[in-house]
Amino acid sequence: MRKTVLVFTLMSLMACKTRQEKVVQETSEEQAPQTEIADIETVDVAPDVVIMAYGEVCDAFVASLQSGAVRPLETFFPTVDLAKTIAPKETSGKSDEEIKTQMVDGLINRFKGNLIQLQEAAKLNRVNLRSLTIKNCLYNESTDPETVPRVLSIEVMDNNKTYTIPVTVLTFEKKTYLFEILNTQNVFK
Repeated sequence: MRKTVLVFTLMSLMACKTRQEKVVQETSEEQAPQTEIADIETVDVAPDVVIMAYGEVCDAFVASLQSGAVRPLETFFPTVDLAKTIAPKETSGKSDEEIKTQMVDGLINRFKGNLIQLQEAAKLNRVNLRSLTIKNCLYNESTDPETVPRVLSIEVMDNNKTYTIPVTVLTFEKKTYLFEILNTQNVFK
């Protein structure tokens, strides 16, 4: 009787081992990829249609934020010709001088005011603007017409803390234009 129990136990163990090997084999076959995975190539540059990379906008923005001067950003501010192109109804019948003073200068002055608000907020929250470094410069694609500005999120770091400053940009005819700072409230909290 003992021999029968021993033989039965051995047969059961062998059957379990065979079943376990079959389950492991089936599981690994299910987990194996059915097709080869191709290498994905990443590109760290702006598309060919953009002459000025957005990194240049971010660099100039941070330089202006740190210094308080808008000179680094002047090359990115909208022009009268751009205003005529993207706002034909609003500029129709106006001289270049009127467009400059009524539209372009107002946009630039609002930008300068928002830059000052960011500097004051940083000072209030004891953020050392000179120590800020760029973490990311994230362009948000859109399906809107090409004459509609897009959001560019400028992420800056101070030690281990990250701050995001959203601005609007427009790339038109291979040039990037900077329009406005979208948020100046609670950026440095």
